[in-house]
Amino acid sequence: MEERAKHGTKRRICTWLAALAFVVAASSQTFAATQTVHGIGLYQMGESETIQQAKEKAKEDALRNAAEQAGVYVRSHTETKNLTVTDDEVTTIASQLLKVKSVDFTQEYKDNTLVFHVTVTATFDDSNLEKALMKEQEVSALQKELDAEKKKNEKIKLANDKEHVSDE
Repeated sequence: MEERAKHGTKRRICTWLAALAFVVAASSQTFAATQTVHGIGLYQMGESETIQQAKEKAKEDALRNAAEQAGVYVRSHTETKNLTVTDDEVTTIASQLLKVKSVDFTQEYKDNTLVFHVTVTATFDDSNLEKALMKEQEVSALQKELDAEKKKNEKIKLANDKEHVSDE
């Protein structure tokens, strides 16, 4: 009888934990929100640039400002060896989740150069943040594998070059 009561209590606890997990998962989806952000960009055209290049740089500035308004997820990773930084990585995610709704360009001449002003209206949906973070982690892992393989190939190439020189 006592064993049966313990089993019933365990079942109720498991049921409550499952219900709690469901509520937490459902509420995280509920709190995901789409917000509208505006970014303003400015770029002064250089002598060797085309108008299209200058407009693109002004738009990039506006998008960067819009991403800052949306709230930026930043992940930082720094590796050191013998008190020297060997790897320093900073990743931002917000700009990847922006969906541009409108881009307005204006231009003016200032000090004999063309200056572009850009206003970007975009939406930011944070419900895709977790997917973007996972994708970023996958890309980072693949990049590390690629870098390791490049180092291996370089070592093999150097060894082959030394062998080739000693054969001559």
